[in-house]
Amino acid sequence: MMWGLQCPLRLWRAKRAPRVLHVLDLHSPAGQIHEHARRMFPDGVRIPQDLSWEEALVQSAQAMATARVVFRPALEFEGLRIRPDLLLRLPKGGWRLGRVKATTKLRAIHLQELAIEHHVMTQAGIPPAEVGVLCISRRYRADKDEPLLRFVDRSAKVAALAATLPPDLDRLRDILAQESAPEEPTGRRCRWPRRCPYLEDCAPPSEAELPTGESPQAQLHRRAVEQGCLMVLPGLLERLEHDGRTSYLDFEAIAPAIPFLPGLKPFTTLPVQFSVHHRAPDGTLSSEAFLHRDNTDPRPPLALALLKALKGEDPIYVWGEFESKVISKLAVTNPELEAELRALRLRIVDLQSLARSYAYHPDFMGSWSIKRVLPALVPGQDYGELSVSDGGQAVLVWTRMQHPSTPPEQAQVLADQLLAYCGMDTLALVHIRDALLQRARLGPEILE
Repeated sequence: MMWGLQCPLRLWRAKRAPRVLHVLDLHSPAGQIHEHARRMFPDGVRIPQDLSWEEALVQSAQAMATARVVFRPALEFEGLRIRPDLLLRLPKGGWRLGRVKATTKLRAIHLQELAIEHHVMTQAGIPPAEVGVLCISRRYRADKDEPLLRFVDRSAKVAALAATLPPDLDRLRDILAQESAPEEPTGRRCRWPRRCPYLEDCAPPSEAELPTGESPQAQLHRRAVEQGCLMVLPGLLERLEHDGRTSYLDFEAIAPAIPFLPGLKPFTTLPVQFSVHHRAPDGTLSSEAFLHRDNTDPRPPLALALLKALKGEDPIYVWGEFESKVISKLAVTNPELEAELRALRLRIVDLQSLARSYAYHPDFMGSWSIKRVLPALVPGQDYGELSVSDGGQAVLVWTRMQHPSTPPEQAQVLADQLLAYCGMDTLALVHIRDALLQRARLGPEILE
């Protein structure tokens, strides 16, 4: 149902080609918060996720007959199936329907999820007495006596949303009954609030979705699509050419939902890794890397290693604003190094911003992700062979690597995977700058 509200085509495809259900990784923020919620109710009964639906229904009914708390019970009404995060039996009677979220603030999608569950429970004859979300308290600190999770009651709002669902349900049932797939355009909803697992099966954005107007960037986008190749605007060459050495920097960071350092609030960004590539004037490449391997404060040793790796006056290429923000925060948390760290920021060149302002290739397909730009500009170069291929994976791998239960030999394998991924990010910057510089030297696209 939730899928259908995001996109009817997603629901239609899911009915005909089910994908493997997502299982929470216990090392992920969501997995850690769910595990913490379960420890809050040690007498709770957990319905296993790997049961058949029929078995889950039987075990859920048995648990709800006697237990005070039931985690992930299975409930259904007229084909609508739900697995609420938890049901808590209230002293005054009835159930509290709750979702557990690794967030400090509620979003509309959380209330939508609860509204669907409220509807099913109500129609099945067990209307919830309270509805809300267990989420992270902003006031929680590792060294203070403050509960990590707080319950936010949203009973009235959820009940009002649930009352609006029947027309949507009827519409989605009609769509599911169709033999042919509904026609649905791609757009922002394909990735928000959650990325659709069937997105690759949809047609890419059409040329009609290219920017309109007469700005230089809009004209360049249209011209690049017409010609089917990379095109650049005047001014790019001057921004990319430098005498002497050039450097390329990428950070990987964690933002633990449950902070492990005193004084830190939930989701404080902690850089734990960096990669640096250098290109010498003669074209040769060299690299340096840093990886923090335990749950002590990574910022002091990382800051020292960073300054050592980036000595000099050469420009430092990055992709986006993240690296500059990390360095700025490092300057605050390492006051004895503040002047040197702030000097690094003055050397930063945002290659993503330059590409967005001065260049376009039709294979970008409107995205400025480095993983989309790299293969478009440098065919054959991508992240496909790496064990870690995105920042989310990197966070999970780092968390597993430094966990006390991870054997040393496995921790080393995970460390090597992280080093390879972060190193690929800076090598990608080298390749992208080379490709843009080569094209800029051929001359810019002159727009009329």
